Amino acid sequence: GETPVIVALGNFSDWLRTLGVPKNKVYVWGNSAKFDLGILEAAYVACNMDYPIDYKNERCYRTLKNLYHSIKPDPFQGNRHDPLNDALNQAAHASAILRKHFSVVKEI
Repeated sequence: GETPVIVALGNFSDWLRTLGVPKNKVYVWGNSAKFDLGILEAAYVACNMDYPIDYKNERCYRTLKNLYHSIKPDPFQGNRHDPLNDALNQAAHASAILRKHFSVVKEI
C-alpha cells in the first residue's frame, strides 16, 4: 500500500493499546516467530519506535501447525501471498487447532 512504515507501525501500536492489555499480556503469532516477528521488530527499531510486544510472548504458527498436522486448514480464502489474506487464513487455521485442542477457544 501507500502507508509509510512509521505510520503503519504507529497504527499497530495504537491498536494494541486499544485492547487494554498490558504489554506483557499481548501475544502475537507469526508464521515463524523469528522471521515474521523479527521483521516487525526490526521495522520498529529502524523507525526508532518502542517494540510493543514482549519477546516472551511471541508465538509461532509454523510450530503449531506442525505439531497438529492432522488438522488441515480450510481452503485458502483470497489471494495467496497477500499479507492480510495470509494472516487471516493462518489465524483461522491456528484458531481451529486451538479450538480442537482446548475445546474452549472462541472462533475468530
